[in-house]
Amino acid sequence: MLLTDIKAKNAKPLEKEYKLTDGFGMFLRVTPKGSKYWQMAYRFEGKQKLFSIGVYPAVSLSDARQRRDEARRLLAQGIDPNAKKQAEVKELKAKRDKTRSFSIVAKAWFSTKTKWSEDYADAVWKRLETYVFPVIGDKDIAELDTGDLLVPVKKVEALGYLEVFIRSSELRFARWSEIDFKSKLWVIPEQREAIENVKHSTRGAKMKRKHFVPLCKQAMRILKEIRQLTDPLQIRALPIMVPI
Repeated sequence: MLLTDIKAKNAKPLEKEYKLTDGFGMFLRVTPKGSKYWQMAYRFEGKQKLFSIGVYPAVSLSDARQRRDEARRLLAQGIDPNAKKQAEVKELKAKRDKTRSFSIVAKAWFSTKTKWSEDYADAVWKRLETYVFPVIGDKDIAELDTGDLLVPVKKVEALGYLEVFIRSSELRFARWSEIDFKSKLWVIPEQREAIENVKHSTRGAKMKRKHFVPLCKQAMRILKEIRQLTDPLQIRALPIMVPI
């Protein structure tokens, strides 16, 4: 006997889970806590499977039947409805993640820099394309950390843009507050404040004394560019700066 809207609505939770069958393998599963789920039992390639249709009453009886019929049409074409549903979810996630990728957000940020000179804008974009996008361009900005962002900076550093001689920990755990843009100096303290869940983040200057690092023009220019990227992109940690 087919289900009715009234029967589905009035289905009360019992001590044990039970099912109210409708037709063509579809049924309403009622849990002891009162939750109700539309599901469809089917066989595919000799295996018994379950297709989750939706939650009642968000998905009505008529909507559930439509989704069941769509699943049956797929089965008639030799397509597993569960596999198709998983592929669609994966594709949707990939599209959503792509809009949150570093390269997409960076392009949106770059488009706002209308006051830059053409030469300067070209230089900034070339550096992004050359050193940053190949490494982290496809990554979700919310998942980027210091380790991800340090790679492109090390490439730049190797080419002489950051002409400083410092330990890796001095570079990794640097703070913006240590950069004196007016004096063009990087003042590395004896010890730094700890960063939650970041190992060795308290490490400061070598020999436990303040370390004054002169910054060349190229280094200053790059630091200013990175600083401009900080707020618009809302990145949790910068390549060489951990914001405080």
